[in-house]
Amino acid sequence: MQSSHTLKGVVFDLGWTLIHFDGVWDDVLEESNQALAAYLQQQGFPIEYDALLDKYGERKLESYRKRSKDNIERTTASVVREVMAAFGHNNLADELVKGAVEAFYQVSEVKWEPMPRVHEVLERIKAAGLKVGMISNAGDTSNVHRLISNAGIDASLFDPLIVSAAVGIRKPAPAIFQMVLDEWDLDPKETVMIGDMLGADIIGAQRTGMHTIWVTLDADHKENHQYKHTVSPEFSVTHLYEIMAILSHLHGKPL
Repeated sequence: MQSSHTLKGVVFDLGWTLIHFDGVWDDVLEESNQALAAYLQQQGFPIEYDALLDKYGERKLESYRKRSKDNIERTTASVVREVMAAFGHNNLADELVKGAVEAFYQVSEVKWEPMPRVHEVLERIKAAGLKVGMISNAGDTSNVHRLISNAGIDASLFDPLIVSAAVGIRKPAPAIFQMVLDEWDLDPKETVMIGDMLGADIIGAQRTGMHTIWVTLDADHKENHQYKHTVSPEFSVTHLYEIMAILSHLHGKPL
């Protein structure tokens, strides 16, 4: 284990940190659910449309409730399988489930856009010789990779790129942050976590001993409200590009 506490590694969240959502979330979610139901009907499953939507919404809400308590990820594919099993359709082919999940996410994926100057920020960090990683809470790994690609970002920049759907646990579980520290063989104080979620990115990184930067531009959503008076990020910025001054401070020289 290296001993110097000079900054050596930078870990990013994805949604509302490197990319932001340009749409009305509830409307897009409803359209996504409809796209999922339409796909399954097109595949020949004679399920009443509203009943399918109701069951999917019920199971998705239940998965959200459970994962918020135990930080165990429930993938979108697993929810689709549960819903179809409830209608008597078991042992679905992997390709069919994959197609259903893609139909669900295609609606929202076009609504995500890169944060201002995100490419400049990433290029400067990489040019400084710092390690760059990502930890993303998401129900589908392919969805994360498509979002990164759609934003014009090279996914190979992030090493490691950890998605909760792939590893089975979610932020703020310290174990998912420890995966990055172990990969890099760095002390927590040699790293910084950058994200928009107080209850996931900031608390989780603090529990692991990492530096933290809270990006607040798109952070005014309900998940953060319960933590605003109890969680204190080490640093806060409004815009992503403002992190460069903080990273330079932690690194000990300009980036």
